[in-house]
Amino acid sequence: MQAPDQQTQTPNVVIFMPNPPVSAELPAHSVTPPPPPQTKEEYVEYAETFVTNNIEHFGKVTEESVKTIAERAAAQADIIAEELGLRPETTAELVKLAFYDFVILCG
Repeated sequence: MQAPDQQTQTPNVVIFMPNPPVSAELPAHSVTPPPPPQTKEEYVEYAETFVTNNIEHFGKVTEESVKTIAERAAAQADIIAEELGLRPETTAELVKLAFYDFVILCG
């Protein structure tokens, strides 16, 4: 047994955590999305970026068709958002759908 005037030393313990725990309150990625396009020029840039990053390799999309689709989307965005009750960022996403052909099969 130790005498009361002697202190016991505890070893220093270091715990290495390569990935610190993520707070439950914050999402794993907290990158703020860019604001939705507002002007015709912003819609054209938005559409061009989407085509370049996603569907350019299909070959059927021309620079002129991208510009035409984006300009139409910009002109109708507010009307569509109001009629369908959509948020502006959702309306901007709809321009992407214009670059695809849809087929609905009914049986």
